[in-house]
Amino acid sequence: MSMDEMKEPVCQVSFDIDGKHVEALLWNWPFKDGDEVQTVVEPAPSGDYIGFAVLDPKDQVIVLYPHVSAGGKAHWKGVRKFAALVIGGLNILILAFFLAIYILVEDVEYKTAIVGALGGGAGILVIFGWISYNIGNRFTPFIEMAEPIFTLLGWKDVKNIDLRKTTKAKKKPTDPPAMGDSYFRY
Repeated sequence: MSMDEMKEPVCQVSFDIDGKHVEALLWNWPFKDGDEVQTVVEPAPSGDYIGFAVLDPKDQVIVLYPHVSAGGKAHWKGVRKFAALVIGGLNILILAFFLAIYILVEDVEYKTAIVGALGGGAGILVIFGWISYNIGNRFTPFIEMAEPIFTLLGWKDVKNIDLRKTTKAKKKPTDPPAMGDSYFRY
């Protein structure tokens, strides 16, 4: 993967809360000067703080470090759902391909078409299952950040939190397009 493929828009922000300077790398910055916000921070060696999440409890909006949006169970549930859709769709195409061969080619037996479709389907399952697992596993560091952040915020059942799904359910017609992508409702 080249560095060009890894570029993502992020916001590097700095602000002061209660006289303490905070530096944060966040997905977005939906707040304005004067908004009352809460932060999840940790001390930096310089004496300042590093921010990982900023939220507005009044509007119930949160912005986090990039890719931090779900607990472990919610993340893997999403990976399984996406993998099932891709694998299912490709298996339907393989079945249609071998069915077409059986119908259109006179020398192909029914048993051969079934074996081809099942073999192709099993191959798709193994290959795309492995690819899905590896892609999903790349997000493990973000899950390991998300769950402690959610716990510090006092949220329950942190492993099952999916901010994208929650935002989709709570999205207002006036919300900007970035809502649910780079910052969330909770």
